Amino acid sequence: MPDLLAHHDVAQAARALLPPGHLADLLAEAPDAYAVGAQGPDFFSYAGLRPGGGVRSHPGRTVHRQHTRAALTTMLATAAAAPPGVRAGLYAYISGYATHVCLDAGAHPWIVYWTGGAPKGIDSPDALRATRRHGVLEASLDVMLAARRRPPGVSCGRSRRLLSLTPRRRRAVARLWAVVLQDVYGIPWTARQTEAALHVMALVYAQLTDRLSPLALALQAGGAALDPDGVWRSQIYPSAPHPAAVRLVAERREWRSPWRPSEARHETFAELCGRAVGESLACLETIARAASGDLSAHDAAVALGDRSMVSGGPCDDPRAPTVFAPDRDALWRGV
Repeated sequence: MPDLLAHHDVAQAARALLPPGHLADLLAEAPDAYAVGAQGPDFFSYAGLRPGGGVRSHPGRTVHRQHTRAALTTMLATAAAAPPGVRAGLYAYISGYATHVCLDAGAHPWIVYWTGGAPKGIDSPDALRATRRHGVLEASLDVMLAARRRPPGVSCGRSRRLLSLTPRRRRAVARLWAVVLQDVYGIPWTARQTEAALHVMALVYAQLTDRLSPLALALQAGGAALDPDGVWRSQIYPSAPHPAAVRLVAERREWRSPWRPSEARHETFAELCGRAVGESLACLETIARAASGDLSAHDAAVALGDRSMVSGGPCDDPRAPTVFAPDRDALWRGV
């Protein structure tokens, strides 16, 4: 999930545009839940980490691709029925989650086009290569975003603060996901598993954003012995963005959604982020109506949509990605 800052910045930009009201108050009350919600289902990547760099099967890939609307319906209904003491945190988390959907759905087709695939796993050389490039591009994008901050850069401590929930809110979010995974996806998953994954994400991923952290140094020194596929090393934030990422951000290039190859597009990454901010604001306004009781959970989720966070299209669209940048191998120079 090397896109921590991109998701955080889009979420915060949308929040800044939200007019005063009930939801704005909830987000102010639980800013940690909103920030972690903005990382969407990426935290599932940290469920079942094991020695040797591998990750056991987790529901994150399924959640990214399927039943987004049904998941949001269940989330909103659960928040509405929650005790008052945890309700603000749940609505804040769901609001952040909606911004994650908006950015992923808009930016992933662009990222996948330039990196060469949208693998469901890493079971082939091409899938591994695409996964590594995906990680390098997203990490480089965040490094470029970090350079514009005051103070600039990314540190383990700052990243961990953006990824951490209070224990009470972490437990509430964990219970929420146990319901969503069972009721929407038919996946048996305990609240304890989710709580552990959220906790591990804050510990592990914060270190991947800082190449001088103990974990990042160990992965770089250990090489294939610790990370045989090179996936985790690709997610370490580099000291400088990869030249391919710099070119892709700086230049307006024609590209095509791998799922809609007949449609030529020219948006830059910055423009895709700007569009995600506008879509996120619309989502926050819809969630505000649900939180105040003016809209049912079902109707709010219908308004939010049912988009795959990978293809940007409808979750029930069976099409597979078919087109990628023809010069991607030269662009990435061996990554």
